[in-house]
Amino acid sequence: VEKHLKIIESEIARADGLIADILTYSRKCEPAADIRAMDSIVKEAVDAFEAPAGGRLDFKPGARDAKVKTDAKMLSDSLHRLFDNAFAAQDGKGTVKVATGAGKEGVWVSVTDAGTGVDAKVKDNLFEPFVTTKPRGLGLGLALAKKLLTANGGSVDCESGPQGSTFRLILPKI
Repeated sequence: VEKHLKIIESEIARADGLIADILTYSRKCEPAADIRAMDSIVKEAVDAFEAPAGGRLDFKPGARDAKVKTDAKMLSDSLHRLFDNAFAAQDGKGTVKVATGAGKEGVWVSVTDAGTGVDAKVKDNLFEPFVTTKPRGLGLGLALAKKLLTANGGSVDCESGPQGSTFRLILPKI
């Protein structure tokens, strides 16, 4: 009975998360933006993320105190979705690399995994809602990450190959 109750509890939590994602995606995003250092926001997101057993995040700050105007909670949520996807691509094991930097295009954060790369069937629609290759996935993770970044004036892109993928979030520099 205890085993079945734990399964029920787990499935309820999963369903609750799916419903929350659908509601978040369907609502208008209104960022509560403030000006902060990108490295600080990303470090907080990395520290708050619970990597799966056998996995770890490796953060290399490089934005040199570059500041962005963003809703830190929305940016952190976007990053957590990318961290989840990166670990899923590596079967929950290994190291996911997170780095920051600044350039002409703005201030960026990259999340790099060592998985098998993005499936060719979904590559063109990667950031669209309900696009997934996971048997139990809803396909809202990357769509929500993009929506939250766009609401903050940012963008996201992906480079992928057989040795892994790198997702890059870019926000305007202040």
